[in-house]
Amino acid sequence: MALDHLDVVEHMAEALRARAETEPALEIPDCPGWNARRLLGHMGSVYAMMSNLVGTRATAFGPPRPDQKAPAEGSLSEWFAARLDEVLATLRDRPVTDPQWSWTADHTVGFYHRRLAFESAVHLADIHRARREAFEIDRELSLAGIDEFFQVMLPASSKPKPSGSLHLHCTDGDGEWLVRNVDDSIVTTHEHARGDAAWRGPTSALFLYAWGRRSDAVDVIGDETVSAAWAAAAP
Repeated sequence: MALDHLDVVEHMAEALRARAETEPALEIPDCPGWNARRLLGHMGSVYAMMSNLVGTRATAFGPPRPDQKAPAEGSLSEWFAARLDEVLATLRDRPVTDPQWSWTADHTVGFYHRRLAFESAVHLADIHRARREAFEIDRELSLAGIDEFFQVMLPASSKPKPSGSLHLHCTDGDGEWLVRNVDDSIVTTHEHARGDAAWRGPTSALFLYAWGRRSDAVDVIGDETVSAAWAAAAP
């Protein structure tokens, strides 16, 4: 059965809202300078932005809507819930294969389904990590998120592409990647092959590591300079 990314978004967004409401002043080390309230506001703004892009069939970024900015005062929770409901309805109203502009090479509505799922997962993990709570992202979602990072997001990034090669190896089941910079293009294959550096660990931890969340659960092997360059590539 295929993963329903919007069900993932709905579940994780509600969990994120509940935790942010409980402790809005909680500092989020993975997002320096942010607390849980600001993190919730960021996610609501992302939902509003993507509702606007997909709902208007936009062909480029445009000016933000007035309701895209989180309220400075009052009930952030109600504003967030409205933005979440809207983006879910907007995305469910169109097939994932529908053409839709994005800032990556994937110009389909499906890109936005995945983007919201991965963004929601990473930021829910941020709150758990801030509270020093154990948190593990679904393995199927984590595998897909690693693919997304190296095959879709990193090639579209304006950051300099890392040099050298990186091997990722899941320790809790199948899952291996070799990622290389070939003439300033990112080439990703699923294979057991030696890279200049390697990351080994549980799938959830590898997913978060790729997206810039460091973890002692991931073993770094090989050239530390190469590893650090790939680790710094997260948007």
